[in-house]
Amino acid sequence: MLLAPVAALAGDGVWTSGYGQGITEANVANARGVTLRVACTDAALNRAPSVSIDVPNLQGGDSKTVTAQVTIGGRAAAIDFQRRVRDQNQVVYSWDATGRQRHVFDELLFNMTHGGRTASIVLASERVRETFPLQGARTALQACMPD
Repeated sequence: MLLAPVAALAGDGVWTSGYGQGITEANVANARGVTLRVACTDAALNRAPSVSIDVPNLQGGDSKTVTAQVTIGGRAAAIDFQRRVRDQNQVVYSWDATGRQRHVFDELLFNMTHGGRTASIVLASERVRETFPLQGARTALQACMPD
């Protein structure tokens, strides 16, 4: 039997989730087509949860670390994302919540599911400012919630 990850595709403002090979992924796309993706794994995989932002129509460039200001329900956190170029016109910013960062991830997750109507992510050095709706996030992210 072949197991493959289930892609969780979101329409404008609708949270969706999928599960495959021990990974739960939930995502939402805003009106500009930018996708916010949250992934977490079964404890047995011993892999850090992650957050990524896929930005289409953004020119390539170098891979580097950029700091994002993430604000949810009035609570803000500065998070260092890794910038990668997926193709000539799409950039992905990703963050793996390893070590002490796991606490930040758990706080973010709580705020996304209990704390506000929108998530605002600003990567000032990249001139990226995006807002994502949180309605439906609690259901989509249920499997990622700590016990």
